[in-house]
Amino acid sequence: MPHGKKRAEPHHPKLGELVIDLDHKDVVGAYMGTEGGQIYLRPPSGGCEWTTRPGSIKPVELPAGSPAPPVTGAA
Repeated sequence: MPHGKKRAEPHHPKLGELVIDLDHKDVVGAYMGTEGGQIYLRPPSGGCEWTTRPGSIKPVELPAGSPAPPVTGAA
């Protein structure tokens, strides 16, 4: 790894947490789980799951003072 470049730690979301999928045009999805080395996400309003790579998600960041993003029904 070249000097000055740090590798970002992968994000480990909680079940239902909203994350940004960097591999799919920064679309927001609810974390549904990890299986077989793949991250499973679902649209926040419901719908079909999709998979992405573990290193390609990041947490949804809100401006300071904003309420926490909702955790979707991932029971």
